[in-house]
Parts: sequence; structure tokens; C-alpha cells
Amino acid sequence: GVKPSWESTFCIYCSPVGNYFKGDLKAIRLQAVRGFSRACKGGAGHVKASGNYAPAFFSQRAVKKRGFDDVICLDAATGEHIEEAGASNFFAVFPNNTIYTPSLDSETILPGITRASIIELAEKECGCTVVEGPIHLSDLKDACEAFCCGTGASVTPVGSISVAHPDGSEDKEHGVVFGDGKTPGPLTKRLYDTLLKIQTGNDNDLNERYSDWIHVVEP
Repeated sequence: GVKPSWESTFCIYCSPVGNYFKGDLKAIRLQAVRGFSRACKGGAGHVKASGNYAPAFFSQRAVKKRGFDDVICLDAATGEHIEEAGASNFFAVFPNNTIYTPSLDSETILPGITRASIIELAEKECGCTVVEGPIHLSDLKDACEAFCCGTGASVTPVGSISVAHPDGSEDKEHGVVFGDGKTPGPLTKRLYDTLLKIQTGNDNDLNERYSDWIHVVEP
């Protein structure tokens, strides 16, 4: 029968890849779909398992047919709070250098390593206050910029968020555009540049400050 394996093989693949969202650093358009949630409390939404991406595929395909770049998932409990995109964590930037990102306490959000890196960089390098807590759809109208982050997505600016009813019609009450909807916000751009410098090792000062992030793998 179907059961977990007691043995596994750990391997690391190293390969150059392009941007997760095609093109240069440009803002993407997200759409939430009412009635759809990627995970619920008590499930395995917080586990980095390959099967955890599949629940978003159906809604991803639907929103992409409508011209959006990805789906942004809502919570299963209320259907009113942002959780994460199909394969990346979500951050919203508010005035006074305050950043909100959904809390891991719900056990429905992946605790991404890029998420943890961005939180640390935002606090230490940008002087931001990072709040891990609920983000209601109505809160987004007060945000000045937003972005997603992940291993593949790196730091990807979000230009707008639309909300659709289950039949695909738009819920115009909760749609929001960040800035001009196309240009990355200044904090988003700074975090992207800072993370990239650490990943590529092109900044000696950052290399020294974040040396504990770097683990040399011998061939």
C-alpha cells in the first residue's frame, strides 16, 4: 500500500535559471479567487512538499487565462485574508517603513528561507519594522508597495491585486494598484538588490555581515 519511505537520498542540483516570472524586474499582476484556498489549518500547508504546489494549479490556470501572472491565495477560515501566492510568500509595505507578512502561526504558509532572509534584511539593512500577522484584503488600500519572494521568485514586485468571484467576475471593491502598477517600489528594489549581492557574493561588506548564510559545498 501507499506509505512513507524510511530511506531517502539527499542531493543538490546547481544550475543557472532565469526569472520565475519572465522578464526583468517588473511588477506582476495577481488575482485572488473567492472560494479558493491553498491550505487550511490542521493540514500540511506549512510543509515544503512537492504536492503542496498542486492545489494552486487549477486557480493559477484560471487567473492566467484572464491575463494575470499568478494567483494570490486567501485563508480558508474567513476568505478575507492574504496568505501567499501560488509558490511564493507575500509582503506588503506600509508607510513609516512598516512591512506586513502573513504569520506562520496559521500553519498554512510555507516558512520559506527567502522569507526569513527578507525579514532579516528588512530589519537590519533597511531599518524596517516587520510585522508577522494577518493582512485583510481591505488593508491593502493603505499599502504603498508589495512584493512576493521565494527561491525561484527571488524578490518580485507586485503591481496590482484583483479579486474575482468564483464565476470569474471581478470584485471591484477590493482591487488595488500599488504605485503606477508597473514600477518596483523603492524598498522592494533595495531588498532585491541586497539579496542579489549576497547571493552572488559581489559585496564584501554584506559577505562579512551575512557569512553565516554561506555554506560552501565541496564538489
